[in-house]
Amino acid sequence: MTQSGQANTSQRSSATKLSTTICRTTGRRAAATYAGIQASRRVGYDFGVMYFSNRKDVPFSEIIPQYRAENIDKSYLADRIPYETGGLLCLLMDELEVPGWQETLNNQTLDAPVSLYSMLKDWVEG
Repeated sequence: MTQSGQANTSQRSSATKLSTTICRTTGRRAAATYAGIQASRRVGYDFGVMYFSNRKDVPFSEIIPQYRAENIDKSYLADRIPYETGGLLCLLMDELEVPGWQETLNNQTLDAPVSLYSMLKDWVEG
């Protein structure tokens, strides 16, 4: 395998790990981001998904090039992506009017965990 092939495999592996982590943790973390966005809207404060101190509404498509250019610290991004991704999924389920998603998330247990992705997928496949 060439160095380029090894880098691509490594990148895919990292992306898979990040994706798995996001799917496992977004339920808990998303609720915090979603609640913050909803509370901000109610008091007229401008806050949303992917807001940074110097810019707001940053598209996810701009994050990876900035990450690759080392303009975003890896640990900062890893800590923040579950919150942002989950918050976006919550807003999407609101917009799509997925019935009962908040209650389902709130009623999950350690023995019967629920992910935002699984709720959305079940609704789409309905």
